[in-house]
Amino acid sequence: MIYIWRRSKMAYERILQRIAFIENQLKLLENWAPENREDFLGDLKLQAAIERNMQNIIEAIIQICTQLVKYFNLGPPTSEDSILELLEQKLDNYNLIKEFKKFRNFLVHQYLKVDSKKVYNYLEHFHEDVVLIIKEFRKIIS
Repeated sequence: MIYIWRRSKMAYERILQRIAFIENQLKLLENWAPENREDFLGDLKLQAAIERNMQNIIEAIIQICTQLVKYFNLGPPTSEDSILELLEQKLDNYNLIKEFKKFRNFLVHQYLKVDSKKVYNYLEHFHEDVVLIIKEFRKIIS
């Protein structure tokens, strides 16, 4: 039983670390936010920075999900998909996190043909969606 407690405590601490990371990344994203679509589409450096930032945030969300599986002792996941499946009944924002994962995969695997208009559309609601997920994570571990 002590082993499970330690593992849960470690998972708890890692979740808090990743939440802090996400919050810092969100501040960067706020500072970089373009005034409008044209400013975003016309600035390749800004596009690259924002895409990478969004990717980092989503990665951290997925890592938190991995830690939640450990925190709840739900068994060993075999893939990112199985991590989310194990948490489906515990996450109110399950579908949003799945959508984020798909978007992250789009950014990572379609890098030769990333549609900047799609990235901008995600950016418009990304901050509030991430804040919603963070609130849920904090609630789960409190």
